[in-house]
Amino acid sequence: MEPSHVDEEHAIAQRAFAEGDLAHAATHIANAIGAHPGNAGYLDTLERILDSAEDQDTLFPTKPPLSVGQAACRAYALGRSGDVAAAIPILARVIIAEPDAGLLDWAESWLDEEVSTTGIGGMTCSP
Repeated sequence: MEPSHVDEEHAIAQRAFAEGDLAHAATHIANAIGAHPGNAGYLDTLERILDSAEDQDTLFPTKPPLSVGQAACRAYALGRSGDVAAAIPILARVIIAEPDAGLLDWAESWLDEEVSTTGIGGMTCSP
């Protein structure tokens, strides 16, 4: 996706969020994160969307077809809520599907903290 298109996806997500349309915002921020997962502004927007949602499970599909961005955001939401064990298999599929998209580095940036805080499946891990 061209950078200008990705920025437009982010802008649409921000407008939809401002209007209270979280589902619409989630769709567009997933597109932006799927294209450029390392963008801190995109992650900030995703955080605000998740913080505002009564039920994060409704924002991103749970069954195929899912875009890479939707799956990545679903994994992020799961990891953020402490369900790292459910997030990891989704992340693995996303990284395999798009190995050059930068999703492994993106996931590592937030997963390290979640794993050290909550563990995986009740097991706490340390380096």
